[in-house]
Amino acid sequence: MLPNFSYPVYTVVCPQSKYTYDVRCLVVGDEDRLLQSSTFAYSVLDNINKVIWSCIVNKPDNITDFNAFLANTTQKDRDAFVYSILQASDEDKQVIDVTCAYCGTKQTVEVSLESCFNANIYPGEPGEMINNVVDVNVELKNHIVNAKLKVPTLAKEKEIFYHFGQRNLPLHVLTLLLHISELNIIDKKIDKPVQEAKILPDIEATLVPLPHKVRRKLTKAISDNFAQYGMNLQYKFFCSKPDCGKENIHELDVTDLLFRTII
Repeated sequence: MLPNFSYPVYTVVCPQSKYTYDVRCLVVGDEDRLLQSSTFAYSVLDNINKVIWSCIVNKPDNITDFNAFLANTTQKDRDAFVYSILQASDEDKQVIDVTCAYCGTKQTVEVSLESCFNANIYPGEPGEMINNVVDVNVELKNHIVNAKLKVPTLAKEKEIFYHFGQRNLPLHVLTLLLHISELNIIDKKIDKPVQEAKILPDIEATLVPLPHKVRRKLTKAISDNFAQYGMNLQYKFFCSKPDCGKENIHELDVTDLLFRTII
């Protein structure tokens, strides 16, 4: 009979959903799942999501199953989960190969994840940001483009890859599709919608022919309303070359760190 292991646990406050969880360290089975990820982008993300779910040992009452977890967790929340799992797994100290941005000198530095961790937590109630809808109107000559924006959840990400996974969508289109929950074209003369898009294929078909001005304004609205809440791992190092010695600022990618840990 296998022993009843007591695993190290770390508490995570999700920066966008603001839900609080406890997660355990990685186990061998979690590593195996991650290593089995194919080169298809969503295979990697799906396995990370499933590993996070398996590592959760304490969760809010409304997170009843994996689908509820996907629907109530954002992409930036996922970064916080991965960071917390690395901490629970005693992976705070990381040895990183870096290159000086000024002279190109390569060197190795040791970084403490805790020392470079920074988070900006949404100030409202738990779940509030997930449900918030930001209404944006963009005026054109004869029409108004109305977009309803929401912070992208892991469920929306899964839906995006289900519909468009085999296509190489431009990053700016993918970003907009992740955030747009509804897209309407309103005729100014009659003050009524002449086109309404509420499902992903229709939203894409409505979005792509719109003037560049629309993308700029929607991208700014996304940045203003959602981008500021999240976490990052930013650290400084000084170039080791004597006649340079300049300070560099780098940012670590938590997904890269996760796979570095298990390889």
